[in-house]
Amino acid sequence: MPLGAVVPCALTPLETSSATQPCSSLQVHNSQGYQGRAYLDVRFRRPARARFLALRNRYAHSITIKARIASATDEAHANIQETTSMPWNLVSPSLQLMANAHAEDDAQRFHVIDLAEVAINGYDKEDIRRRGMCFFALRIYVEQPSPRWRHVPPRVEAVTCYAGNGASREDVAEHHKLMAVGFKDPLASSTPTASESSAAPSSTSALTDAFVAAGRALAL
Repeated sequence: MPLGAVVPCALTPLETSSATQPCSSLQVHNSQGYQGRAYLDVRFRRPARARFLALRNRYAHSITIKARIASATDEAHANIQETTSMPWNLVSPSLQLMANAHAEDDAQRFHVIDLAEVAINGYDKEDIRRRGMCFFALRIYVEQPSPRWRHVPPRVEAVTCYAGNGASREDVAEHHKLMAVGFKDPLASSTPTASESSAAPSSTSALTDAFVAAGRALAL
């Protein structure tokens, strides 16, 4: 697959939404109890089209994808910039990455998400399949309802967007794994298992900085 199929983007640090009450199964646990959902923003220099979203999971049970959608007019004018007043539109709710939130068998797998397949009704899926979805930014919410991973901050890493360009999901998966092969969390020799989780740090900030820096290097 040509490297031109990778859509240039930048990743922001993992942030936490303002919700504080455990009113939803989509809340994330931390050492102090429940907190709001964590999310990662993927931003583009100009309105961009992408069909595939590739990432490596680290103990997230599911993700929800939202986007600041760009219109055909926005796409035609490269100088139009994303603004904070733009709404975040739901693309795909609670896309499951782990078969069981309490079991770590598949907690660290690579995933390739075809936006043409997971987009909710209302989007032109055939157009996404042909040309990709056009947006200013993506927001990926990381969801882990299981208290078992209280000391293992759930996250996704090596996030990369692909335009498609006629490539298959298998092509993207192979290329993404080759890109991500050099990724290593500098704070640990391996991601903690359930038996090791009690010794893991409760703060997400250092881990976040580490995987965001690596994800940016892969995406740009």
